[in-house]
Amino acid sequence: MASSPPPAADVAAFGRTQRYDDGVEVTVSAPVAFTPSAAAAGHTAGNKAVTLQVTVRNGGGERLELAVVQVRARDGEGREASRVFDAEPDLGTGLSGTLLPGRKAVAAYGFDVPPTTDALLDVEVQIGFERPALFWSGTVE
Repeated sequence: MASSPPPAADVAAFGRTQRYDDGVEVTVSAPVAFTPSAAAAGHTAGNKAVTLQVTVRNGGGERLELAVVQVRARDGEGREASRVFDAEPDLGTGLSGTLLPGRKAVAAYGFDVPPTTDALLDVEVQIGFERPALFWSGTVE
């Protein structure tokens, strides 16, 4: 069943929850800067590494496959931010598995933001292929 986000939810502020018609809810926390470890993958010296939490709540009546969740980020100039993988602060593969009805799943995602005068970050989350992408935007501190 295809779902659409609420009409007023074109772009949400970080921390706000967006809900699909089928009851699936997604929240993206505000990005927080962190210092990648020496073992981190995806970080370029001179860039700012940020982490954010993506929470998916299955308010629908069917199981939700999380392997098809895609999380992307772009800086204020429209450049794609690379994913950062790091054991500290537990930046692994992101959301995975199957989410039962009424349950929620939370995963941390890391991104490498190029240095820029515009500290804006846009985050896009898409769950599956039939639901449209949801968007969050705000500043990176």
